Amino acid sequence: MAENPSSIVLFSSVAVGTGMPFHASIASAKGAVEGLTRSLAAEFAPIIRVNAIAPSLTDTNMATMLLSDDGKRTAAEDRHPPQTVWKCGGYRGCGNIPARECILVGHRSGDCGGWGYGRVADI
Repeated sequence: MAENPSSIVLFSSVAVGTGMPFHASIASAKGAVEGLTRSLAAEFAPIIRVNAIAPSLTDTNMATMLLSDDGKRTAAEDRHPPQTVWKCGGYRGCGNIPARECILVGHRSGDCGGWGYGRVADI
């Protein structure tokens, strides 16, 4: 491993592997991100780790219309793995990124030791 190990963390979506209705555009775009993750991991290893995180629906300003009442929230929870809607956490300066992604980004980028090359973590 290099003296100053580096990593790249890309963001995908659980829509790639789940087959969700009305998600064709995001699934195809993020499918390309997952392919890029694996290709770059093979190209850059062992000097640079490349991994991706594939989150599900997260309660952010962008999702406000999808979660505007209890019925919509329950329907979203039923549709999206892992049967919950995640909340934003703002962990360690990650701004609007939810805490679970920040923890994984820190983990993937080496703050917690990192692991593997070309992995996609569904969360």
